[in-house]
Amino acid sequence: MDSFDPSLLLLVVAAFLGVLSVGLLGVHDVFGISPTLKLIVFFLASLLFILTGVYVESPLDYFAYLLAVSLYLSGLYQMTFFGFDTAVYFAVTAAGSAFMVGASYLIQQDSREVSRGDFRLYSAVLMLSITAFFSYGMSAPEPTYTFIANEAPVVEGDAMELGKLSVHNPFLFSSRLDFPGYDVCMSGSEGVVLRVSAEVGGDERAVRGGEVRQFPVVADVGSELFDDFDFDNRSIGTASECVSGSEKRIWIVSSPGSQLEDASSENSYLFRFL
Repeated sequence: MDSFDPSLLLLVVAAFLGVLSVGLLGVHDVFGISPTLKLIVFFLASLLFILTGVYVESPLDYFAYLLAVSLYLSGLYQMTFFGFDTAVYFAVTAAGSAFMVGASYLIQQDSREVSRGDFRLYSAVLMLSITAFFSYGMSAPEPTYTFIANEAPVVEGDAMELGKLSVHNPFLFSSRLDFPGYDVCMSGSEGVVLRVSAEVGGDERAVRGGEVRQFPVVADVGSELFDDFDFDNRSIGTASECVSGSEKRIWIVSSPGSQLEDASSENSYLFRFL
């Protein structure tokens, strides 16, 4: 009976950590890299590890193939940011399945042999390409978010649209959307203060390169809270705190995670109802 090789335990741990790191990079917005560039990088890296699996001996080839599959699946996940039709996802996944089956068949045949020179050449080309795309993605500018207040809040049922969030992506490729949060403070004539959160509407997860999009900023509150508000004779100013008073006011503060009282006048808006 063959003795257990302790190095296999290290290989198992390395495989687990490798798959975990690939998953984290694919799911989360690490380094702010464009989903488009991530997709390219993951697919190229998958090819690199398939090539490595062909070249190295067992059991290192299992480790390489496992990472190759993880990278390919993470690349497929990036496609969810573009809102493709189901037919596109089907075509890509079916093509990926066919590619994996074909690669598995070739690996089992005599074509498994790869010379050291070819391996060095192909792996160098893939690694340089991956590094170039990854570095370009890390240097990309982030999208800019600008809140544009409505002339007056638009009330529909229990929802109040306060304005639009304009998003501009100056980068050549797509960028993930990371909407800022908005705190809303409503102060009525009877001194009642209500604090709610406003959410940015829309199901989009990414904005295309060079594109400018607008999304509604809506606060979901009860319609009865609007009975005492007169949306005429409205004036807009800025406010750095939310307190009760005799005036009817609504503050919208773009300071997620902080107290309304700490918001600066540069990133807050005040609707004052006279």
